[in-house]
Amino acid sequence: MGIPRTRITQEEAGAIKAYANLKMSTREISERVKRDVRSVRKVLKGVVASTTRATCGKVLARRARVRGLVGAKKVVDGLVVGRKYPSVRSIHAAYKRLRGAPKACFATIHRDIRALGFKSRVRPKVVNDDPVKNAQRLAFARSHYRLKCENILFTDECWVSTNDNTNRSEFVSDEHPVSLRVHMKRAQCKVMIWGAIGLGFKSELHFVTQSVTSKYYVEKVVPIIKKSLKKVKRGVLMHDNARPHSAAATRTALAAAKITALNWPPYSPHLNPIEHLWSALHRRIAELAPESDDELRKAAIEAWDSFTQKEVDAYVLSFRKRLHRTVELEGKPW
Repeated sequence: MGIPRTRITQEEAGAIKAYANLKMSTREISERVKRDVRSVRKVLKGVVASTTRATCGKVLARRARVRGLVGAKKVVDGLVVGRKYPSVRSIHAAYKRLRGAPKACFATIHRDIRALGFKSRVRPKVVNDDPVKNAQRLAFARSHYRLKCENILFTDECWVSTNDNTNRSEFVSDEHPVSLRVHMKRAQCKVMIWGAIGLGFKSELHFVTQSVTSKYYVEKVVPIIKKSLKKVKRGVLMHDNARPHSAAATRTALAAAKITALNWPPYSPHLNPIEHLWSALHRRIAELAPESDDELRKAAIEAWDSFTQKEVDAYVLSFRKRLHRTVELEGKPW
């Protein structure tokens, strides 16, 4: 018969912790106190947590030295050349290329670089700084340097959600704690919207009800674009290089509707005025604190309508300044 599993008394728990301090194994402690291993492990959870924090770094660093990962800084700075934000996957790939390096999985490398003092951080969003993209961006800015802003209709899609995108503060009393900022990787409610702005023009907000494909874009969005361009003098369409925008079916539909689209440079959201309007829209939606899908849609419409035409025109006219800045920086992002 095995050792019975009954509730452990305080005296037995004290004895288990005392044996653990003597560096005895879980099985040895189980035999001493005549309790099953699982019960002993439950008692040792608190002890293991405290002792592991003190020794984990030293143990993992020693294992790292045995495997040849001495100093994760060499791995990050030496093996992954040219990567400003190396990931565990890229470090693992570089480590595998080392001659004579023992095998190590993702989890092993992750433990090693944490034990050696490195911390995981979210990579900041930056505009692509590739020389080829910079050259394309510079060529676009120079070729459209004299293009009048009043002739362009800026369009784009955007996801809005119930995430809190503001840094606002609130006044509370001692009896009421400050509300928590809620920002989840996958928001509880989100919806895609489409909008268009021009000098003296702001379209109605269009809710995208399915995945944006070229077929959806041609059937639902292109008619709205055609109608909106009538409000812009000698209107030229601006939309980015998303697949539904650059698909052959979309190009054919735009040509049939006699709509001219700008050859927008890839990876250049900072040039698009409506992208900056979306940022302001996110903050205004967050201030309305929607909690459901219906509330989110109402908040999006309310926030969109709150933009005055003067504010919209300021975003549109900023396009000329962005082109000038691009020429000054020779296509490099800022």
